[in-house]
Amino acid sequence: MSLSSRASAVLFGPTATRTGRGSTLAAALMGAILALALTFTAEPSLDAFAAVVTALVAFDLFGGLWSNAQGQAWRGVC
Repeated sequence: MSLSSRASAVLFGPTATRTGRGSTLAAALMGAILALALTFTAEPSLDAFAAVVTALVAFDLFGGLWSNAQGQAWRGVC
């Protein structure tokens, strides 16, 4: 098993398809963009470090929520 396939199994689930991985990354990216937009709306003078932290946390949160909501995440576990 190659490094990329092992990383894919850990990050997206053991039976994740290419479409599932793509949709997870898209959901994570859209979540990060939404979080940044809402944060800058509430606090326009936000510094760069806080913006990066906000984007990274939102990317992880939204990507994880989407990935765990898909059936591929649970097929190899149960």
